[in-house]
Amino acid sequence: MIRLLAEIVLPAALDAALQLAERWAGLFVLLPVNPTITREWGALAFLLGLVGAAVSSPHFTQPHREYGLGLLILNVGVILLCLVPFIAPRLDLAPEWLAVLVRVAYLVFHVAIGVLIGGAWSWWLRKLREGRAEGSRRYEHPA
Repeated sequence: MIRLLAEIVLPAALDAALQLAERWAGLFVLLPVNPTITREWGALAFLLGLVGAAVSSPHFTQPHREYGLGLLILNVGVILLCLVPFIAPRLDLAPEWLAVLVRVAYLVFHVAIGVLIGGAWSWWLRKLREGRAEGSRRYEHPA
């Protein structure tokens, strides 16, 4: 039960707190998006972000599936790629295609943020467990 809480619920709660702080508290802006898109697609983006965090954290805490530097760079690359339609809206696309691209980028951005949170959380949990195991081996009782 504690493992379920630590690997699934807490990363999803961190992602939810980040999205709620952005959307309703207005503390910061992760993505410069039209309020209409947030109104139409915000609930789905919220859910996909939670799923991304909840699935990636237990996946990367398994043995031989570490969230390392390569996956971090890939994840940040996906996040940066999702910013392109919002930062440079003049991509010489038809307005209908640009609207579709913006909505897909909005949803993928929230999934990637969830995976980033879940991956970072799993990395931290792995380091914490390795430190505990190393500490227990270091202080063995003499026979």
